[in-house]
Amino acid sequence: MTFYDETPAVGGQSSLLGTENLGLAAVIRGLGYSRQPQENAMNRPLTLGLGMLIGAALGAAAVGGLHAQGKTPGVYAILDISEIMDADLLKQMGAKAGPAVKAGGGQFLARTENITGLMGTPPKRVVIVSFDNVEQAKAWYKTAAQEEVNAMAGKAIKARWYVVDSAM
Repeated sequence: MTFYDETPAVGGQSSLLGTENLGLAAVIRGLGYSRQPQENAMNRPLTLGLGMLIGAALGAAAVGGLHAQGKTPGVYAILDISEIMDADLLKQMGAKAGPAVKAGGGQFLARTENITGLMGTPPKRVVIVSFDNVEQAKAWYKTAAQEEVNAMAGKAIKARWYVVDSAM
């Protein structure tokens, strides 16, 4: 099937859809329409198949990226501070806690005093640290760096540490 006619136009030039050929035939050929319909018919399935293959590969890569983003940590170590006895020592403790958590493979998710109580008395401060599993959290808690932080905490705050598994 062709999209132009072969009738000569004014001046002896071929006509494209009844108008003079001013390069439009080249554009139409560039879109895959040529004077040889059999060549075009053979290229269409190949082009379509290649396009579908590329689309499937890009879709699979996008889905894989979304699954990687959705990875949740295995456990949360939570520090619930009910009373601050020495605010200066608490600041010193906070400065040492960051490197201790990082060295233990954890990541801070929250370190805040902005707490809204819904039932009962809310704590004065909460710290939430994520780890891959309970064993990693326990190993971090027993490191020398964290034991130093814990010794300071015994003098600065009244609190409790616990680990919550995020698996549902």
